[in-house]
Amino acid sequence: MKVTFEHFVLDTDLAELSQAGVVVAIEPQVFDLLRFLIENRERVVTKDEIVERIWDGRFVSDAAISSCVKALRKALGDDGEQQRLVRTVRGRGFRFVGAVKEPAAPQEAHPASEMETPVAPTPSHKPSVIVLPFQSLMPEGPEQILSEAVPHELIQALSRL
Repeated sequence: MKVTFEHFVLDTDLAELSQAGVVVAIEPQVFDLLRFLIENRERVVTKDEIVERIWDGRFVSDAAISSCVKALRKALGDDGEQQRLVRTVRGRGFRFVGAVKEPAAPQEAHPASEMETPVAPTPSHKPSVIVLPFQSLMPEGPEQILSEAVPHELIQALSRL
């Protein structure tokens, strides 16, 4: 979906922010923050919601959130004083206040009675890790136990994250 505001276009399908047709280089977390703020522009988004959505609930400092907001404002040509697009609501959170134009909903080309094509499930945005067994380069002996135990311990530790 493409959303326009001022002279920017936010393309969520391509994960790009462009300004006057030129792609603006921003970090993925900054892009996700912009998207989240625009999706919830009718209300104030709390820092806790931002942590949950952008950092998947991991512990982050207020400085990390502030840094992300500052990078977003810099990419948009905004600053903490003007707050033309991203407004800080002191003690509560942040709100996107720019005028947003969303594309009109596409007209349905097929009658409703026709079967729709199934939509493939979207992949999870959470990272995944594969731990393969180690191969011991030592001859048979007590070291062989390590080549079996270490992958098991890694899998156990990762599963607790």
